[in-house]
Amino acid sequence: MENKPWFTSARAAVAYDGVILDAIHQFKYGRNITTGAALARLLSDFDFEDLEWGIFDAIVPVPLHIKRLRERGFNQSLILAR
Repeated sequence: MENKPWFTSARAAVAYDGVILDAIHQFKYGRNITTGAALARLLSDFDFEDLEWGIFDAIVPVPLHIKRLRERGFNQSLILAR
């Protein structure tokens, strides 16, 4: 029996540098929920269909290790995915 992968590819919506890098760090490590809301709006407003890799099935959060979850107090990727 062949085990099929859960997904075949993953992509980033934006480059992880500059102002985006700063915003993500404020959200993740500074617990800046307002910045997280702005990042979520950026994702929801983004026109993914214009990208060369086409339509996607889902935006999914990356689970945090329990230690990281305790340190941060929240899972930032879950907030963005919702």
